[in-house]
Amino acid sequence: MSHVLAAIGILAVILISISDLSYVKAIWRRQAQPHRYTWFIFLMTALVIFGSQFALGSRDSLFVFGWFVVVNLTIFCLSLTRGRGEGGLDWPNSLALVIALTSITLWFAMSSALMALVCILVADTIGITLSLIKTWRDPSSEPLMMWGLGSVAAALNVVAVGSPEWFLYLAPLHLLLCDVLMAITIIMRRKVVSVSVS
Repeated sequence: MSHVLAAIGILAVILISISDLSYVKAIWRRQAQPHRYTWFIFLMTALVIFGSQFALGSRDSLFVFGWFVVVNLTIFCLSLTRGRGEGGLDWPNSLALVIALTSITLWFAMSSALMALVCILVADTIGITLSLIKTWRDPSSEPLMMWGLGSVAAALNVVAVGSPEWFLYLAPLHLLLCDVLMAITIIMRRKVVSVSVS
């Protein structure tokens, strides 16, 4: 059974890799505009989630979280280049960043790996919220393929956990919810925009 779960975890990584590489390509071509604060927060949380999942005993679902560290760093760096990112130093972005960084800081103060993970998921939620708001305003700023394929990969990652321990599902389920919400927002807002244009 562990070999099957490992294979599912690897398949999830392959799908998320295709999704993320298509996103990087879209950013490079200026066809997508990532939110800088979102991807900075994602980078910080990816590092901590990887450590927390490892500390909680997860192994087969770690493939995806290891990949996130690499890709989030790449996307964040690309978002800083001229014309390829969004998110300036206004008060909503700054407040969101402070709250997210506070949650990340609390991770270090927690003696429980589970509570530390919850703090990180709060920070990650703030990060995706910034991108959801941006996408609501401009659905063309995010490619559907990235978030749609990411949803499939996230669902496989939930299966790859394969444990009776409920807390090991928190991070994978959170990831699935974020990807699905982004995909739905893109689809729904593009329909509204296309109707208003026509």
